[in-house]
Amino acid sequence: RDACAPLVEGVCAGVSQHDNTEGDGAMLECLRSHIGDDETPTRCAQAMDKWLSLTSADIRYSSLLLERCMSTLTGTNLCPNATAMLKSGGLLGGELRSCLALNVNQIREPWCSHLTQHMVQEMAADVRYDFKTYSICKDDIALMCSHVAPGEGRIHDCLRGHQSALGSKCLRAVHFALTEETSNAALTPWVNKHCSYEVTHLCGDVPSKDLYGCLVSATEAGSAASAAVAAATAGKVLGAGCLAEVRRQEQLRSTAAVLAEEPATAVQRADGGSDRGEWAQGGGSPWLQLPAYLTIAALVALVVVGVLFRRRLRHGT
Repeated sequence: RDACAPLVEGVCAGVSQHDNTEGDGAMLECLRSHIGDDETPTRCAQAMDKWLSLTSADIRYSSLLLERCMSTLTGTNLCPNATAMLKSGGLLGGELRSCLALNVNQIREPWCSHLTQHMVQEMAADVRYDFKTYSICKDDIALMCSHVAPGEGRIHDCLRGHQSALGSKCLRAVHFALTEETSNAALTPWVNKHCSYEVTHLCGDVPSKDLYGCLVSATEAGSAASAAVAAATAGKVLGAGCLAEVRRQEQLRSTAAVLAEEPATAVQRADGGSDRGEWAQGGGSPWLQLPAYLTIAALVALVVVGVLFRRRLRHGT
């Protein structure tokens, strides 16, 4: 609270009464929603970032989400193992959060649905808050996306742009996330950034789960996913920015689908080796598969050996 005092006393003052909730859970949710604001102090943003990382691994750190979704977790068939998982000790590995995210369109309890939608937005904006994907792809991110700043889906985009170089497990995770986004498009950064006008004026009457289909059907090569989508998009076209982004997303999904079906390559080795993302897909030169510093050291050693060998020949020894 000290680090976030300006927000606690400002935009989040009286949040419990406004949100009809009580306790620190409501305050944390308010602070979370303002983490990217320019007015948010750096210390507050860092503290909230740490909290979000904790909640991504264990839903019990998100008291409000757990409280509001308890009946959904334990009283429905959406997450059949939820009760046993909640009683187990230790970190939950993001399983319950992933279950809620996977079923966001089936959640009927209003508050749980609202909070889960926020959670899905966070996961789409920053892969570090998507515990399962981040755990699987951590090495690939370090190898190919370490230069990318978190937020606004940038690391997700980086992984998707390097699909042919990803380890097999990370590739499957990326493919799964892309597939899931087709039913949660309204919660993704790219839709909010490039297609907000189209969402309101072109696809406003389409159910949220059909939003992606609505956008795709409005492209020149798109085909309507349903009668409702066809009616909504009849005679309408996307703006240039949204059109370009939808086509890019379609290409990413097409690439992921093709790669997910390909037989084992260097990144899916039968010898049980590391599943880290590797730049070389085929056999290729073994030098290209070594870390850079080892390659340089080996080359230097070869040069030194060559020089010494030439000196020995020159002196006849």
